[in-house]
Amino acid sequence: LDRVGGIVGVNRRVDIDGSETKTGRPHAALIPSDVCRFFDHYLLHVRPRFARENSSFDIVWLTRCGSPLAEHTIYITITELTKRAFGTSLNPHLFRRIFATSVSIVDPEAIEGARAALGHATRRTTQDHYNRASAVTAARAHAKILQALRASTSSKRYSSTARD
Repeated sequence: LDRVGGIVGVNRRVDIDGSETKTGRPHAALIPSDVCRFFDHYLLHVRPRFARENSSFDIVWLTRCGSPLAEHTIYITITELTKRAFGTSLNPHLFRRIFATSVSIVDPEAIEGARAALGHATRRTTQDHYNRASAVTAARAHAKILQALRASTSSKRYSSTARD
């Protein structure tokens, strides 16, 4: 998230020029209204303290000195904050994978929406590289089988000791 476009209703739109994306295609996305209040607070109250007169307005994340925050610094900050909050580090790219997988688990037919939101040219990219729903579904099925086996073994042990 580097550049912010105009306000659309209560949402903000983020526009990323194709020269700044891996695929070379421009990408646009809406920031949900429930996130906008935090984002607006940052833009209105926090960011101005860091901005210098020569700071470009379209750069969102600034250092204390007013220069653009480096991608690596954003990456490290996110991994440290998620480690503190969840006990495990989540990198920015992992959020993309979590999003595609979550969409596929909740509503498999909506994977096309995940493709569009992630900016993939084809559905196959989303399926092959981001969607881990099959693995999650397989792990859940495996856990159910193990649970049933444990219950069955436990009840057999209980019934055989009751006879003895």
